[in-house]
Amino acid sequence: MKSYFEESQKASVYAKIRNKPFLLILVACVCVFMMLNQNNLLRDTVDLQAEEHSLALEMTSQENETTVLKQLYVDLKGAVMKPGVYQLQQGSRLIDLIDKAGGFTEDAAQDSLNLALLLEDQMMVTVYSQSEWDTLIINEQSEQKTSALNQELMLVGSSNKEERQTLININTADQAELETLPQIGPSKAQKIIQYRQDHGSFQATEDILQVSGIGPKTFEGLKDLITVGLQQ
Repeated sequence: MKSYFEESQKASVYAKIRNKPFLLILVACVCVFMMLNQNNLLRDTVDLQAEEHSLALEMTSQENETTVLKQLYVDLKGAVMKPGVYQLQQGSRLIDLIDKAGGFTEDAAQDSLNLALLLEDQMMVTVYSQSEWDTLIINEQSEQKTSALNQELMLVGSSNKEERQTLININTADQAELETLPQIGPSKAQKIIQYRQDHGSFQATEDILQVSGIGPKTFEGLKDLITVGLQQ
């Protein structure tokens, strides 16, 4: 009985709709709108998921890049238990590297190292044995001594050059200059000047022996201090 009544009611509604085209069109528009709206929602959902996936990939890439940048590689050689190339975090110190290598060997020159040294990427660190370090120190001291000796010789050479440049020219020196020479007083200085006036310029330093009162002994003390100024 109820089923017949429901069927009769549905048939009545359908008949009313069929007899009113405007209502039919309205129902159709509503259905189309709902379908389009559902498609838009689906498309927005897909776009949002794609955007979220792209953002996640970008963040993962940035995290990986940051992780790579935070790593550094250091080549450790010498007197440690396990020499080799080690990967450490940026900001690591030399003590961290030594610990990774198992520590020093018994003969390591530990005092030669600054364990607080900040490590850099692609750095190479050599830990010397005590004997190697002592040899390096000796060689360095030897080089320093050699350098100091060479500098001293250069100064001596320069001093000798200056001395050579300050030789007294017996052809042009006045009486005061001549008197600065050993064993040459006012009298002998006047005789040297008088000799130049009478005989002309000295041609060699030995010619000063022709001056009265100047003998071989006096000349021996003068020969390294005088010049005739003829050779340039």
